[in-house]
Amino acid sequence: MPHTDRGVRPGLALALAAGALLRVPGLRRESFWLDELSAVRVATMDLHGLFTHLQTWDVHPPLYFLLLKAWTALAGAGERGARSLSVLLGLGALAATAWLAGLLGGARAALGGALLAATSPFLVYYSREARGYALLHLLTALSLGGLLQALREPSHKHLGRYGITALGLLYAHAFGALTVLAQALAVALSLRHEDKHRGRWTLTYGWVGVGFLPWLPTALRQAGRVQEGFWIAPPDPLGWLLGWAREGPLSVLYVLGLVVFTASGWRGLGGLPRERRALGGAALLPVALALGASWVGRPIFLGKYAIGSLAVLHVVAAVGLAGRGARGVLVGLLLGLGAAESVRDAHLTRHRADWRALARFAAEVSARGEGPVVLSAPYPSHLAVYLPRGVSVPRLAPEEVPALVARAPGGAWVLDVHPATTPPALEGALRCCFRPTGVRRWHRARATHWERLARPL
Repeated sequence: MPHTDRGVRPGLALALAAGALLRVPGLRRESFWLDELSAVRVATMDLHGLFTHLQTWDVHPPLYFLLLKAWTALAGAGERGARSLSVLLGLGALAATAWLAGLLGGARAALGGALLAATSPFLVYYSREARGYALLHLLTALSLGGLLQALREPSHKHLGRYGITALGLLYAHAFGALTVLAQALAVALSLRHEDKHRGRWTLTYGWVGVGFLPWLPTALRQAGRVQEGFWIAPPDPLGWLLGWAREGPLSVLYVLGLVVFTASGWRGLGGLPRERRALGGAALLPVALALGASWVGRPIFLGKYAIGSLAVLHVVAAVGLAGRGARGVLVGLLLGLGAAESVRDAHLTRHRADWRALARFAAEVSARGEGPVVLSAPYPSHLAVYLPRGVSVPRLAPEEVPALVARAPGGAWVLDVHPATTPPALEGALRCCFRPTGVRRWHRARATHWERLARPL
């Protein structure tokens, strides 16, 4: 290794250690939130039930759920067990980002990529959540690295490695298909004046397409379900920017620094036109197509779907950092401090209800025989992930709850996972003939005990 890169290997090890320290502690601090409960519930089904659910109700490909199923069989399906798979995938993505940056800018760029990926608040967050976004990040970096190697040397070995990761992207997330499309366009542009290796590339994309054929009908049905109606809100770029600004000055500094060094790295790649096309397409096309579709038709874009594009930005920014030598590494560390400031509480709590405490309370009430417990939110199977064997909490329609309370001599407990979204008609229907005699509250969750009034109002 050149003298100027003598400290790179220890630096990479430290970046990996820092990434682990930001990702591993406190995985059980909060209960699963709704999307995590959905993932764990699917992963704990048998294979037939898993595929039936994905083909009938879900909008995601199966790869992450199959990995989570295998992992939780070993590590358990609790918060620590399920989330630890994302931790491993996230650390793998950190290493893949460093490798990809090293392919473009050498050892110092690899170190810069490792630092940025280790401390990115976005990547830390999704490396601690039991969902498939860390997998999407990992496969994006690996496929781009494989693509660059195959563009430089289209051997069967490099093309095979690239094809496997591209196929993995297709089975990891719907946006993975957009990344593969961007990569295929970059290859087509690179080979437009060459015939020598066109056949090998055509064969590679051919067997990747054949490998995805079993899932293609399901993917088309899922896309149709999304277009019929989905909960995603229209894009709000101004809201996203304001959200980052509210995180604090160090977070703003981190984002601005990332933008500056990405621009610098892009200029530094001017002598690598094939690489620029591949990276630019993979960063921009998935987001641009999704945003365009969201503005014209049904919204389909969430910020977390851009995690693969962020991987590209980190790599290009790392090339920009490497161009500044030791000063670039110092700036990378400062950016890391800004990111670390943003992830003091790596699991954001704005949209997380305490399902674990709610389920524990329901089990205790059932064990004491204090009357029936019902759920007012439409997610009884999600709450069941936390309930002990033999305890069930049915979900009733709002108009059915008063009759249940009336039949129970000692009243009944009504559980609200998201009280703010509880139908107003429910409380109105209850207050006419019943009174609340006890309330328990958790973070965005509530249990209210209702009893019949001696004389209805």
